[in-house]
Amino acid sequence: MSEIVYYRIIRDAQLSRGRDIRFVVVDAQNRILDNARGYGYTSWRNALRGFAWKCRNRGVKMKPLSSS
Repeated sequence: MSEIVYYRIIRDAQLSRGRDIRFVVVDAQNRILDNARGYGYTSWRNALRGFAWKCRNRGVKMKPLSSS
């Protein structure tokens, strides 16, 4: 049976510097699931790709959190 991970991708204020915006993947309780080894991802799309790559062989199904 696969584990279901609910996630969302947010901008991280601590990792972002000026125009260099960084994104991280968090769960429903805002715990960090993936942050590119502490550097943050440079785009929303790269964060999604990186997290999907890390989940591929662990038997994890990814589901985005609703925006409401």
